[in-house]
Amino acid sequence: EMATISSATGDLDIIYFDFGQISAPLEELDKLSLIVSAVKMIENKTIMLIGHTDNIGEESVNLGVAAARGASIRAALVERGVAVNKITLITKGETKPVAPNNSAEGRAKNRRVQVIIK
Repeated sequence: EMATISSATGDLDIIYFDFGQISAPLEELDKLSLIVSAVKMIENKTIMLIGHTDNIGEESVNLGVAAARGASIRAALVERGVAVNKITLITKGETKPVAPNNSAEGRAKNRRVQVIIK
């Protein structure tokens, strides 16, 4: 059973990144407060973080970037009081795009960490 958080303003369960960056913009990090609240409210909830990239650059480099993005969100969650042992990191790199990589807009959607609360 997986829960995702969404709102009229967009996907609160997806943290987007600028090109080449492993730290999310502050407005993206603002989404974490709702995620933290959801996890703290319900006992035994865990968080899965899935790191993704666009397809610019070497696939092996993109795997590293995706892993670093996941780790940066894990650190931000821990800073906000989530126990580190409740967080699992998965890295997909460029292998699971949600949009075509042939436009800047599509690539921006693919540079993300997906947050799944289980």
